[in-house]
Amino acid sequence: MIEIRRDERRTVVIAIVYFALVMAGWFMLRPLREDSGSSIPAGERATLYTWTFVCSLPAVPLYSWLVSVFERRKLLVALYAFFCVNLAAFWWCQSQGWFTGTLDRVFYVWASVYNLLIVSIFWSVVVDVFDSGQGKRLFGIVAAGGSIGALVGSQVTKSYFEHLARSGLYLIAMGGLVACAACAIALLRTATVHDARTPRDARGTGGSWLGGFTLVLGRPYLLALAAQTLCITFGSTILYNEKLELVAAVYPRREDRPEVFATIDQYTNVATLIGQSLITAWMLRRFGLRVALGFLPVLGLLGFAALAWLLGASSIQHALYLVVGFEVLRKAAHHVFEKPAREVLFTVVSREEKYKAKEFLDVSVYRGGDCLAGWVYPALQSAGRTLPAWSAVPLSALAFLVTGFLAREQRRLAEPKAAAGTDVASSG
Repeated sequence: MIEIRRDERRTVVIAIVYFALVMAGWFMLRPLREDSGSSIPAGERATLYTWTFVCSLPAVPLYSWLVSVFERRKLLVALYAFFCVNLAAFWWCQSQGWFTGTLDRVFYVWASVYNLLIVSIFWSVVVDVFDSGQGKRLFGIVAAGGSIGALVGSQVTKSYFEHLARSGLYLIAMGGLVACAACAIALLRTATVHDARTPRDARGTGGSWLGGFTLVLGRPYLLALAAQTLCITFGSTILYNEKLELVAAVYPRREDRPEVFATIDQYTNVATLIGQSLITAWMLRRFGLRVALGFLPVLGLLGFAALAWLLGASSIQHALYLVVGFEVLRKAAHHVFEKPAREVLFTVVSREEKYKAKEFLDVSVYRGGDCLAGWVYPALQSAGRTLPAWSAVPLSALAFLVTGFLAREQRRLAEPKAAAGTDVASSG
């Protein structure tokens, strides 16, 4: 049973609606990105991973500078307006019939940076509003709101792609971003009104525009998070490349692929929603961060080993079923266990670290792992069909070892804040 106190209800509802809108917009666009990726050979796809990583590098310092200088509400509105302008540009290019070749690749790179930024911005706001104890109770239900939005978004693409085409989906996603901006403002305003013990400073965070990089480099806790992110991302990208290769082989017509990718997303989101609604909060309260963070690496360790063993003896059709099944299970585990637990890790750091270091980890480090796996995958695949899957096994083991340190440090950092909250409540 999820415990939501009376004074938290409005804030939680806004957070749920906010995340649902974020994920609905992204999951309408995601099959379009997957379609673009599946039409590109694995070797050339590695170049796109590099471009994505290169584009993410200036994006994070720029965001850090904006966070340092501007008031958060105005900044969030400006960011969502900027993304709307981007989508309007793609819509115009599509209407002019220019969406082929180079522009197809530009959209792939843009979408790969956009999806991480849009989700990370949401969680930066949420971990600034809720504390560690609230995160363990409430992040599961907030994440479930995102899964509902993802289900709606993928269903829209699956059901109406033939009628709306790309241009129609861009326009709907733009409307969702406008609603996201309204939710972000409402969430910060509600938190400011109801959290009298810890007033939320509306001004910029201050600090350097390189704060994201320097904060991570100077703190073992954040460095461990970077290592965990790299290990998890490497495995995800290996699995992602396997899926794109197999879908392209089984479905040679590009027109068929957006619906296939949307269907895969739906299976993932249904499993995720069930898990987030029934398991996440219970898991975090009953077993703590160590188990929640460690579940995905253990699944990866066993799953990649089994996948490598089975792929060599499977037909293309059966291999697709194996890869998609494992990806659905792994993504569901990520959203049910690892993602909410990972966000709790950020509730005990400073505001500057929440808005700067978090973006650096969620975008630059994540896409760095993509870039590494993107180049490793074609090289290993040419040397042996099962080598890419085997390469993810030791990194899954390393990620599991790192989670123990992260859970211990989070507990140590949370204790002074919990004690301070108790003292304030007692004096009141």
